[in-house]
Amino acid sequence: MPIFTDTAPVSKYGCLFRSNVYSRSASLIYLCLQKLTAENMAKETTLDFKTVCECNKCLGQKTLHPQATIINLENPCLEQDAVKFEFYAILLIEECEDSCCCCGRKYYDYTNATMVFLTPGEIFQMSRNNTLPGKGWLLAFHPDLLQRTSLKSHIKSYTFFNYRKEEALHLSQRETATITCCLENIEEDPAGVSDASTDGRNFAVAGGVAQAVVNVIKRDHPDQEIKVANAEGLKECRQLLKLATLGKYPGYLLEGMACPGGCVAGAGTMQAIKKSQTSVGLYAKQSTHKTSSETEYIKELNKLVD
Repeated sequence: MPIFTDTAPVSKYGCLFRSNVYSRSASLIYLCLQKLTAENMAKETTLDFKTVCECNKCLGQKTLHPQATIINLENPCLEQDAVKFEFYAILLIEECEDSCCCCGRKYYDYTNATMVFLTPGEIFQMSRNNTLPGKGWLLAFHPDLLQRTSLKSHIKSYTFFNYRKEEALHLSQRETATITCCLENIEEDPAGVSDASTDGRNFAVAGGVAQAVVNVIKRDHPDQEIKVANAEGLKECRQLLKLATLGKYPGYLLEGMACPGGCVAGAGTMQAIKKSQTSVGLYAKQSTHKTSSETEYIKELNKLVD
């Protein structure tokens, strides 16, 4: 006799079967709703940093590079319970409410600071009451920054990126001082040597080194004739050296760049050479010094001469 048609008569066993089916369906629906609710709550309580820029904006840091940042953490205030980094993140934890027991610190470990290494996609929560450490540093860089670099091929060999939070590295006083010094040096001038001259900033462009020499000589000896020959790429460099050996460039200042276009077109570049050269040119024009001898670093060079 049919069981699932509303018009057909149903036996008591059919009614019991239908009741069981409905009950099981309701249970499955309830479980699905519970799972969806849990997933939505997890999403609401986890702050997902998809880019370095988002991370900077949320933590009050100015973005100086779209793919890398260093942030001095001082009581960061986040509403979410956890943070998800879609890029590499290295945390130096200097203060923690439970003395970093949440990071696996035991009585026999160093207590000066703790380091946690996170790979893209990992979720981090300092403790139940704090999303990030109350004091410390955050060094973050996007995987795209490693494109066309040797680090991309062997970053997995740095096994501390495979450690869980409970397996964090606990540092001695000397180790903490060394790491902190490195981070402070990066933060102090993340865009490079800010006092570099126009000529110094142009070193990265083909012909820039030779031109810097010419500018200094012309400044002190305006009537001096300076002959320059440039080569870009290994093929041109070989040809230049061959001709020089044959005596084709007597008294010339020779400059050879292994990368066509200069260092701006090196192995780690990710944009067109012309675009990079233009960016370097604009950056060079912003310098307050024309030649390298006008910067404060000339004092250090004089020490070597003395």
